[in-house]
Amino acid sequence: MTTTTEKLKYLNGTKEAIKDALIEKGVDMSGDIPFREYADKIRELGPTDDLYYGIEFNTTTSSPDCTRIGNMNLHRSLPIHNRMRGCLLDDNGNVIEYLNQHDWTINTRDGSRGQVMVQLPEYYRKFETDGDVRRVKVSEYPLPGYHLVKKKYIGAYEAALQHSTSKLCSVVNFTVDYRGGGNNNAGYDGTPRSFLGRPHANSSREVYRTYARNRNPNTTNWNIIPFTACGDLYWLYAVEYATFDTQKPVSYTKDDNGFAQGGLGVGVTEWDFNGWHGFNYNTSFIPCGWTDNLGNGSGEVVYDVKDSKGAIIRTFMVPRYRGIENIFGHLWKWVDGYIGFFSQTPDGDFYDIYITENPDLFNLSDTSGYRHVAKIPYYDGGFIDSIVFGEEGLIIPVTTNGSSTTYFCDESFLGPVDDIPHAIAMGGSALNAGGGCGLIDQLASNNGDGHDNSVGTRLCYIPN
Repeated sequence: MTTTTEKLKYLNGTKEAIKDALIEKGVDMSGDIPFREYADKIRELGPTDDLYYGIEFNTTTSSPDCTRIGNMNLHRSLPIHNRMRGCLLDDNGNVIEYLNQHDWTINTRDGSRGQVMVQLPEYYRKFETDGDVRRVKVSEYPLPGYHLVKKKYIGAYEAALQHSTSKLCSVVNFTVDYRGGGNNNAGYDGTPRSFLGRPHANSSREVYRTYARNRNPNTTNWNIIPFTACGDLYWLYAVEYATFDTQKPVSYTKDDNGFAQGGLGVGVTEWDFNGWHGFNYNTSFIPCGWTDNLGNGSGEVVYDVKDSKGAIIRTFMVPRYRGIENIFGHLWKWVDGYIGFFSQTPDGDFYDIYITENPDLFNLSDTSGYRHVAKIPYYDGGFIDSIVFGEEGLIIPVTTNGSSTTYFCDESFLGPVDDIPHAIAMGGSALNAGGGCGLIDQLASNNGDGHDNSVGTRLCYIPN
């Protein structure tokens, strides 16, 4: 009988290495077997419980904390998570270099050598529903029933805009060509309110998509972050920390079992409207790359907002998750591949949601080729207590009877009762949102052609 140690040892390799190891164990590997079908061959070796790690939770329990399942050693080593790493990506999707894992500030991040992105690795994932229990499992191997999660690149920062080229960027650049904010205001240059080096805001989802595609007009690889990629990030976070409460206090130490604990902190939230509006009209103020001294790590870095005399008027803790800065809060982020419609029927008011991962289909209102994934009773908004989940782990809120410390801890707003196709922004902003912010905080109150000073986006590259 093959032991767990032996199995892990010989499965920790390339396709050919795994094939050779299976042949040595007497498994028939003749013919050209696609790698995804190796799961059937691996199953011949016995139970595969030691080849995945994940979480489970009960939908009837209000606690946001989950139970770790699978191989506890994998929860300690986090092999999939640790393959997330910062890099410079050129406009053809080639990795120019991987950034220093401990401190990115020693690397060139001004856009001259490529966009600063975080590589999400390829891995396998499975969502299970068992009565009231839900499970999320991830593995490095194509186990039975698992689906491939494709590699992609997520902008390390909230997106900037190079004005001279109209290209969406993920860079640390304080020149006037990359001035951010909601209106490219040069009047604040040289003051604490400066928009130099800050992310861009106040464009529609449709315009941001065009700016992203301008990076390489010959392809549809460059995009703003898709809704489904937000789900990828969310489940990676939830599996690592075994909680849905994104805003738990940051802890840089593991618990007694060697597991990650805590969360990402409060983030850049809880600024009252008048304070933020009086400072810069409710738009971006955190410089891109502020947390880069954390490298590929997670944590938070203090940022002081100052007045014209240098006095501190607000202090924020800027969050980072494995290289991704302000993964929630500061600015709402437009996402793509999501279209929602409000409808009134004899049976009540409903909200229909369509999604796609195919960037060729991203658009304002046409759902051709999209999947209809939810028809939920309409609600105004509130704290999420249930989501669609299903076989895809869809982070689509269904009901909002929770709170900032129960269930999913984030808020969702379905938007106006009208016939306009709705887009969605995620993550919340600095505006007095407090406990409602988080990775799945959702706002569908604007259509994809709307814009606001507090809404930006994040760049993404989707390989073919």
